Amino acid sequence: MATCTRCGASIGKGDKVCPECGVLLKRKNRRSWYIARVCLVLLFFGLAVNLLNFCSGMSSDSSAPVPKESNM
Repeated sequence: MATCTRCGASIGKGDKVCPECGVLLKRKNRRSWYIARVCLVLLFFGLAVNLLNFCSGMSSDSSAPVPKESNM
């Protein structure tokens, strides 16, 4: 159980005000954490895709045309 920051009384899970002093209780905003987690997952996924593209591009450089020798 949580406690009131003003008077220290025990607060129930669904309470919106303190039962002892009547102060309005603020709950943590879980939506902002959800959005932050989604952004981090998308960022990680994007970095992984870019890393895979970079690594696969390095191995395909062997198909580049070979310069011809000049006769001097």
